[in-house]
Amino acid sequence: MLHPAPGFAMRWPSRPADLVVALTVAFLFIASVGSALAAPAAGPRSLQDPGQAEPVSTGAVEATWAWEPTGPVPPPTYIEAPEVLIRTMPAYTTGATRAGVQGLVIIEATIDAQGRVAAARLIRSLPDDTLNQRALEALDGWRFRPARLGGAPSAVTGIFTFSFAIRASDPAPATGLRAEAVEMGAEGLIAPRVLSRQMPEYTTAARQAGIEGDVYIEAVVTARGEVAEPVLIRGIGDEELNQRALTALSSWRFDPGTVDGEPVPVLALFTVTYRIEGR
Repeated sequence: MLHPAPGFAMRWPSRPADLVVALTVAFLFIASVGSALAAPAAGPRSLQDPGQAEPVSTGAVEATWAWEPTGPVPPPTYIEAPEVLIRTMPAYTTGATRAGVQGLVIIEATIDAQGRVAAARLIRSLPDDTLNQRALEALDGWRFRPARLGGAPSAVTGIFTFSFAIRASDPAPATGLRAEAVEMGAEGLIAPRVLSRQMPEYTTAARQAGIEGDVYIEAVVTARGEVAEPVLIRGIGDEELNQRALTALSSWRFDPGTVDGEPVPVLALFTVTYRIEGR
């Protein structure tokens, strides 16, 4: 069995049938998570140049990324993860902050063998096309030390999430297990690995209606290897399928993540992908 490694996304199809439900574990491999407070007409901002101060607005942007190797199936047993070297952040527009536009822009792209981002495509967009374009333009400026397979540079697929949020004041501190959870990519962390999993199932109504899509869930893998505090980040147009994804995920069990040999809670992002086979 293959197990998730830091930043590694894996897909397991359900039983053979005319419906496919894939549950992807995309542990939050936070190469660099931070806030970029935007200036009103500013473009993408490089985090390599922290000395350039900008006026603070009510719009803040955070970025996370995860990766999944491309190539032969099954994936190679060993591949060295890409490492972010430069990241640029999109900036809010004055109009978007005044209109209260916020949410996630999720982009799938290739991190090529030269460490550049290519073939970017929007998986999820905002109703403000300018913010979508700024996210794409910012991502184009990211640079990586490329992934390596057998010592040679290798292209991999990355999933990038830009979170646009309106903040009238400093964000509230994390509570519960999230306050103690370690982010994937933290120094010394050995990632959790899956021991058992349950797959959600389609409903007859959803199947007949042809409903497909991705359900994004954030949760904590506890120091006991259980899934706790699941939060629906983005659902699809069927509340029953969203709930089934949450219920299935809550039953998963892991060898917990560890730091210096001690189990620790780890924050993770899970994607439940509902697909009707043959469509």
